[in-house]
Parts: sequence; C-alpha cells; structure tokens
Amino acid sequence: MSATLQCKACGKGVRVPKGYRKPKMLCPECGAVCEISNTAGPWSVSAEPMDADDAVEIEPVNHADDEEDDRPYEIPDDGKEKRPCRNCRKMILRDAIVCAYCGYNRDTGETHERTYKPVDKEWEAGLPLLIRLGIYFVAGGMAFFATLIVGIVDGGWIPLIISWMIGMAMLAYAIGTYPRVNLTRNRKGRVRLTKTWRFFFIPVSTKEINWREHEGVTAGQAPETDFWDLGILLVLLCCGLIPAMIWWWFMMQPGQFQTALTTSHGYPAVILYRGPSQEIALEIAKTIREVTLLP
Repeated sequence: MSATLQCKACGKGVRVPKGYRKPKMLCPECGAVCEISNTAGPWSVSAEPMDADDAVEIEPVNHADDEEDDRPYEIPDDGKEKRPCRNCRKMILRDAIVCAYCGYNRDTGETHERTYKPVDKEWEAGLPLLIRLGIYFVAGGMAFFATLIVGIVDGGWIPLIISWMIGMAMLAYAIGTYPRVNLTRNRKGRVRLTKTWRFFFIPVSTKEINWREHEGVTAGQAPETDFWDLGILLVLLCCGLIPAMIWWWFMMQPGQFQTALTTSHGYPAVILYRGPSQEIALEIAKTIREVTLLP
C-alpha cells in the first residue's frame, strides 16, 4: 500500500509509490525535495497521511537500458524548467525561492516589497538632435549661398528663393523627422516605455508602449526599404540632391539595424529603433530585456 506525505514547500499531498526505495523525492507541484523517513518502519513517511483525493500521484519512471529498470526513479530537476508562481501565476524557474515578478517567497508565504535600481534611458534613431540641426543649417547655408550666386548672375530672384525655401522644408523633413525611445523604471519597479516622434525637429507625439502585450525583444538586420521610402526619395530628389542624399543615408542605405518588440512567432510588431548603429540596436534590446524581463 502506498503512503502519502505533505510537501512542506507548497502543502500539496504527494503519493509515494509502493516499493519506492529512495530517501527523497521531488514534489511534482513545486519541485521541492521531500524527505522520506523510516522512523515508523521501512520507507514510511514522516508526515501524517492525507486523503487520497488531495494527493498527487507520481508515476515511476523506468529506464529500459538500466539493469534495475524495475525500480521507480525520480526525474532530476535541472534548474531550467519553469513553474507558475503561486501568487501571480507568472512562469518562473522551478528552483526559484522568490518570484522575480511579485516578490512572493514560497518558503515563508510572504510577499516582500522589492526596491529596484532606477533606470532612465533615452535613444534617438540615428544622429542626436544637435548634430542634425548642425547638418541642417550648414546644408541650408550652402544652398542659400549657391542661390545667391545664381541670382546675381542670372537674376530671377523670386523662383530661386521659392525653390530654396521648398528645399529647406524638405531637408527639415528628411533630417528632423525621427523617433526617440525612452525607458524608465522607478524604485517600486514600474516600467514605462515611450516613443516620441519629431516632425521637422519638433516633438509632436509621445506614445506609451504597453510592453506587457508583447512576447519578446529582437535586434538585428533591418529589412529592405519599402515603396513609401522610395517615393519620398523621388520627391526629395525633385527638390535637390542634398535632401535626397540625406534621406537615403538615414533611411535607405543597406546595412541598417533595428530593434523591435515582437508578438507571436517573432513578428516585429513595434519598431523601437532603426538606424546604422548595430551597437545602439543591441544596447536597446539588452536594456529592455533586463528591465522588463522579456525574453
């Protein structure tokens, strides 16, 4: 007749199979090691028997290539398997004592309020704002100087000025339209991930990203540009060579990298960064994984 013991970690009833000869076995619910004493007789249990309805059956595992394959064996815990936290039900390592999400201690049954190291990170796609402004004013000054020379030689100031103004506007769009990503975490562990777009160098839209809705973070080679990027290139080319070259450099040149939040099957649902720096793309992905615990 098999006996039943109570796991001291999770409180579940564990049924000891008849003929079990080892002094310890694993609880199938939480993975804790349960000791089997022999004080009351050969291979009896130290805890009082529980009702059969509350017990959890452990099936013996037989190894066909073992000489003693008629004996039941426990499945070893490699420490990498996961189990649900009894408090928040999120998946954590099987041998973890404290839940990394809610702070629940499975040994004491208490939930401890955790304090976290504050995080305040900011990444801009491509070059920083000041460098972009510098390029814009230098390129605009050179274009104005060329316009001035042509106006002195050939006249026709009005068409030249209008052309220069349109070119400056398109150049401002090509250089000054880009996103900025901010990642913050306070001492209580609240994480905020936001994405702010600048249009013509002016921040106009800040959106908070619900990172909990995503399954992971990916960083790697960006896919090829689409028809929309090519259309913008053609429009900028009509306004001048410099705006078109800048747009191609920032958005269309080969070898771009990107960081994205993924959904099912690794689909990049939210693009956080797209630019020429692989180092920044990997840094963003690494920091987000460390702060949010996303894989």
